[in-house]
Amino acid sequence: MIGEWIESHPPMRVTAILFFMIAGLMTLGFTLGGKPEGLPAAIPFFGVALGAWVCRERFVAFRLEEDGIEFEVPPLALDYDDIEMVIREEGGTKSRFAIQIQHRKGVVRIPADLNFSSRDVFDELLERVPPVSHDPLPPSLRQFHDEQTEKFGSERVFAFIGRQFPAARGGNVAAGALMGGAIGALFMALVGAVVASNRPGVQKDDAAGWIGAGMLIGLLSLLFWLLVRRPGSRATVLNAALVVSPTGIALVQGKLKGKMRWDEVKAVEYPPKKRFADQERAKSKNGIGLAVAGAYILILDVYHRPTFEVVQVIRAYARDE
Repeated sequence: MIGEWIESHPPMRVTAILFFMIAGLMTLGFTLGGKPEGLPAAIPFFGVALGAWVCRERFVAFRLEEDGIEFEVPPLALDYDDIEMVIREEGGTKSRFAIQIQHRKGVVRIPADLNFSSRDVFDELLERVPPVSHDPLPPSLRQFHDEQTEKFGSERVFAFIGRQFPAARGGNVAAGALMGGAIGALFMALVGAVVASNRPGVQKDDAAGWIGAGMLIGLLSLLFWLLVRRPGSRATVLNAALVVSPTGIALVQGKLKGKMRWDEVKAVEYPPKKRFADQERAKSKNGIGLAVAGAYILILDVYHRPTFEVVQVIRAYARDE
């Protein structure tokens, strides 16, 4: 793949264009029809169009070279030595998935819709990115890792290293459109009520109608937004690390540190459930919950591998126990 031109093919901005056209036609119709008092009704449609446009999937174009990656969009040049982690995002298919590249200064995201297979790009990057020059495991976990590796072999002991930067967000047109519609509905209520109140001979019910309609549309938009949004994980935990072996796990995750045998684990839950009013759950809805006697341990979505890969390893060993 070296020297090949790779680019994303983001979906057409149909939603944004369609709602801009609807809003424009409504504005033109009310203006030419001599009914300017109806103009506020076009505001939610402008909001939907703007939200869909802002939250669209961004175009990415780059070339893999012998010594690094040359991005044209966004303009960025990365040496392979500057890349710390190549992370596959959750979701997608075997050949189409988004990729996060964490480098020394931040994160760049490669969308799933490429003119090449995401799997081929991902494998090429993994092959060319050198291993980290420093030991990423804290001393307490390094000792556990080495002991378990000596006992079971390296192929049965897994180490997961914490990300140093929050994951880059991808596009979500539906969520952007709904949030834009909700904000537009609130503006419609405000502008419509002000316009109706200042028109001579207009009853108070007209202003109340604008307010009621705006609040109803805004509330419904927010409810649907909660259903379609993809929260993902923006969390990071400095020096986080996790070692999973046939005998148990060892974890360093912020203030949470320790080791645990598999016979102590009562349940493995993915995604984690709300227990014991645990506030950390809000930071990682895509994390893993481990139920033990009298406690609930959260493995956050902050590691260099997707959480679904981590939980597969954990469940395999927990079932064996």
